[in-house]
Amino acid sequence: MTDDLERRHVRLESASHHRHLTILFTDLSDSTWLSEHMEAEVYAEMQDELRKAFTRLVESKRGTVNQFQGDGLQAIFGHPIATEHDGRHAVEVALAIREHVRELRVAYAAQGGGNLAVHSGIHTGRILPREGDSIAAARLEIYGSAPGVAKHLSDIAERDEILVSEETLGLDSHFFQTSALRDATIKGLDKPVAVRSILARTALRTRFEVHAQRGLLPFVGREDELRRLDLALDRVARNKVPAFVALSAPAGFGKTRLAEEFLRRALDSGCSVARGYCENELSAEPLQPFVQMLRARFVLPPGTATSAAAATQTLEQSLAAIDPALEKHLPELLQALSIPAESGSESAGADPRRTTPDSTVNAVCALFSALAAQQLQVLFIDDWQWADDATRKVAYALSELKQLPILVLAATRPFEPGDSQHVLAEVLELPPFNEAEADVTIGGLLPAADPFVVQQIRRHAGGNPLFIEELCHSVAAGGGSGAGLEAVRGGSAWLETLIESRVSRLPPAQRDLLRVASVIGNVVPTWLLERLTDCGEHHPLVRDLAAHDLVFPGDSSATLRFKHGITRDVVYGSIGLQGRRQTHRQIATLLRERAGLEGEAETCEALAYHYAGADDFADAAHYAEMAGDKAVATSSIDGAKTQYRTALQMLDRLPVTPERYKSWRSIVRRLGMATVYDPSRGEAEVFARAVARAREQQDGPGLAYAEYWLAYVHYALGESGAAVEHCEIALKAANDVGDAKLAAQVKTTLGQALAAAADYRAAIPLLEDIAPVQGKSAPYTRPGPALAFSLASKASVIADLGRFDEAQACIDEALSLVPFKGHEVEGSVLCWRSGINLWRGHWEAARADARAAHRVAERVKSLYLFAQSRSLGAYADWKISPNPRALREMLDSVSWRQARDKNLFMSLSYGWLSEAMADEGRSAEARAFAAQALRRIRKRDWIGGAMAARAMARMALAGGDLPAAGRHLRVAQQVAQARSSAHEAAGNELLRAELALAQGERAFAQDCAHRAGEAFRHMGMHWHLAQAARLLEAALAA
Repeated sequence: MTDDLERRHVRLESASHHRHLTILFTDLSDSTWLSEHMEAEVYAEMQDELRKAFTRLVESKRGTVNQFQGDGLQAIFGHPIATEHDGRHAVEVALAIREHVRELRVAYAAQGGGNLAVHSGIHTGRILPREGDSIAAARLEIYGSAPGVAKHLSDIAERDEILVSEETLGLDSHFFQTSALRDATIKGLDKPVAVRSILARTALRTRFEVHAQRGLLPFVGREDELRRLDLALDRVARNKVPAFVALSAPAGFGKTRLAEEFLRRALDSGCSVARGYCENELSAEPLQPFVQMLRARFVLPPGTATSAAAATQTLEQSLAAIDPALEKHLPELLQALSIPAESGSESAGADPRRTTPDSTVNAVCALFSALAAQQLQVLFIDDWQWADDATRKVAYALSELKQLPILVLAATRPFEPGDSQHVLAEVLELPPFNEAEADVTIGGLLPAADPFVVQQIRRHAGGNPLFIEELCHSVAAGGGSGAGLEAVRGGSAWLETLIESRVSRLPPAQRDLLRVASVIGNVVPTWLLERLTDCGEHHPLVRDLAAHDLVFPGDSSATLRFKHGITRDVVYGSIGLQGRRQTHRQIATLLRERAGLEGEAETCEALAYHYAGADDFADAAHYAEMAGDKAVATSSIDGAKTQYRTALQMLDRLPVTPERYKSWRSIVRRLGMATVYDPSRGEAEVFARAVARAREQQDGPGLAYAEYWLAYVHYALGESGAAVEHCEIALKAANDVGDAKLAAQVKTTLGQALAAAADYRAAIPLLEDIAPVQGKSAPYTRPGPALAFSLASKASVIADLGRFDEAQACIDEALSLVPFKGHEVEGSVLCWRSGINLWRGHWEAARADARAAHRVAERVKSLYLFAQSRSLGAYADWKISPNPRALREMLDSVSWRQARDKNLFMSLSYGWLSEAMADEGRSAEARAFAAQALRRIRKRDWIGGAMAARAMARMALAGGDLPAAGRHLRVAQQVAQARSSAHEAAGNELLRAELALAQGERAFAQDCAHRAGEAFRHMGMHWHLAQAARLLEAALAA
């Protein structure tokens, strides 16, 4: 071991470390009453006996009595050595104390203690422990929220009740009879704490699930999944067509191990195999997995920015060897690889900043297409759930290429409800291991284990490879006999405690090495680890970490990778604040030195992360801003938003100066551009702050832009009234400072907001001005996507007025302006066309448009677009043939949007659901959705109100309540009149005929049905026309 590592070891080992501890707090119930009704000497004797019992019971479970506080008793579990059983031990002690107190109740009943009882609270959390000043006060001073939470749970517990947080017990609750989960609100915590009441012990041993990703195990089972992967590869090879397959399973189910087995077989069969992985948003560079594949293929390790000439030459020669036509993509590929173009080279004239995000995506696709023309390509992307927008675009584009053999294989965690990630993928979901597979795995890790130990592990693991592996490690550490092995089930606290217990068994120097690696990140460049610790890739301590199954060689050369991301997180979280800051600062300095000025673009994400960790806010802001710009250049919009928000957070922690304010304002403006396709409530808060700061700084231009972006976000969230208000302020501010370009943008959004608010009289002039029909005015000067969206907005207004043919012309023109198929705006325009087709009764066309928009939403990862297209398609499906799946999809879409506060045109979905529920006879739900649709009018969202009112009218009509039907009809008429909606007015006229017929007014019913039919005929609403014809026939026959 080197002196440098020794010095680092002493420094970190002597520093404070955080750790997971379980806190038990037990208190006497009604202690004031007891002290009043018992003699003082007897009460003191009872207290002494209780404290002795508490101490004995706590120590019997390897806990520590930390403090006697009045009538309260505090114990901690997990210090000095953490075990995976700490939470369970604390609960067992609390149960034993309760039993002992019940015995004392009998013993002291005659002396006033017949009411004796205790109540307890237990919670696990990360804590900074320090030695206390005296045993009388506390053996340990423990800092963190966990002690307060445990005390609060004790305070709210009833007599004889034990409250334990789910974080502590997790799924270990099978050891105990418990109440159902409930939420406890804790003062000072943002979220309630899920708790259970412990009733008694039980001998049950049920299955448990894993909550953290594990790396490779010896390959076991998965024959069916492997067969399906082989079949997919065979289809690609035979038909020369691409495919996209996703392996989906919770963390720890062996997705990566299955993929590696398949990749080995693919390589043996003559395929070209490339690997890449995704990391979390802040530390990852755009196109990360594809950049890794390119660096591996062209032997360009990270850091090539320092030798740009050689790297550029290597890339040029490689591209020429593959296909000379690829050389035109050199500038984009250099930018993607963060290699600066050399002055004097042909690529130097093409400023990378002038390359577009789409040209970068096209360049990567072109390269892999050329490679596929020579050899079948298998591209594996691990941790797909963290993929950025640019990565998704490339993967989806490759999977849609024609006549090229490419298999894209992604490993991902299960998709959340509403997640838009896998429309194009064939999804293979991995089940838990069966008994035979579990036995083989256990035998590989514990070849000498006896059948009883194997049975215990199999029963406790529930088929999850992660837990099988962890339990095998626990048995091996105990000598392999299984002595002391106890069933464990995992919430996150349990798993983190389990990992801490494994790490604590390492020698001190190796623990310290692992901590340094955790500060570097999940992927550890070996040169950086060596500079920090003097331990290179082949150092015995590093090799031993692999032997301990904690790290393994990374996918890129000269890197190590934590086998499990949560292992890295737990180790990192255990480091004291000062130690973390100092190490982050050292890493940032080394990265900066190695990169030099020209290579900072390659490492800006890592520099932003490490400077933030070092509390060097100015440098963190600088590099996060650079990383945001880099993400925008490669169409990684989600990554750009993350980096820009980080930059703003860093600047917020610095004193305000004029220069910093200018930088802050500039980043806010770029965040607005990155936000345009899927804004959130969080961005509204940022722009509201930008408005306030602009006013403080008396910054007119800054105020104009801040108000504009605030208006846009309000519009996108479905708050048209607020959007109009802020647009008007922004327009005045833009005119005051003479910014004509911004004023034009504001008018665009103002027109769209007024249209969404159904103020068509005010909206149409603005929409006519910004989106004239082609041939009637000068050529467009606004960018294609923005103009396309404006045209679609205009089309919706014209369609609502009943001019469907004109609306279709606007939509066609809008689609012609979309820069490429699959663009974000194409999805929005298709949604508009689907909605217009629904108004018209063209159900099949509406469903086709909705499905096409849904595919776009998948690509761009826009939740609003995903949910809205799903809802449009589901309603069309329902109108074609009512079915439970369509109704379920409508409900899901509404719940996804409600959860994320995305309410643009939400009344439309409420209207559809009120109609569908009424059709199904679910009257209470129909009324609830109709009420929500009508409440949206307060937000100036009128678009679904008439439909909802008609649904209520027809429901009342079916129930024979003609007065109620008439009232609902009048509401529908008022909404239609407020919108000047011709198609809604015709629909109301048809309902009016139905009502008249029910009232016996046959001639009036005929007149209404005839007028409705003529209106439908004029607007080309043929499905509705048929409805009117049937009603007219019924009126004539009555």
